Amino acid sequence: IILAMAGLDYSKVHEPDYDRDRLKQPTRITEYVKEISEAVYSRWKDKDNLRLENLRGLENVERARQVYYDTDGILDNQVQSFKICNRCSGLNTIKSRSDTGYKVLAITIPRDACSNCIDEGYRRYRNPSKPYTHICLQDRVNDKYHIK
Repeated sequence: IILAMAGLDYSKVHEPDYDRDRLKQPTRITEYVKEISEAVYSRWKDKDNLRLENLRGLENVERARQVYYDTDGILDNQVQSFKICNRCSGLNTIKSRSDTGYKVLAITIPRDACSNCIDEGYRRYRNPSKPYTHICLQDRVNDKYHIK
């Protein structure tokens, strides 16, 4: 790796105890990866239709998840909410509560946000629905970051 990074010839370098047959990936794994890749690519190509089909009539989409930060021993419970907008890519909000007692509201206004979503993002930042230890707003339209 170091020779390659330095732009030097490494064609004569051989790894000790390297056995190509022993380290070969099983065919079933390769085939499974191909299947998954094809399914993901197919969904990506059809993303506009899938969005219409799955999000029609919805104003928000939510997902909850838990993240454990093993280096610090922190368990974080998050609820991510996407405001669906017909004029732009919407508004992203994350409500986070950790087992250490912190409650964070994080709001992201995307680069292509319409004026309504920009206003809504700032409104949520100024007037949160409940108390938080930290409130963060990332305004990607105006390249601004606010925290309180």
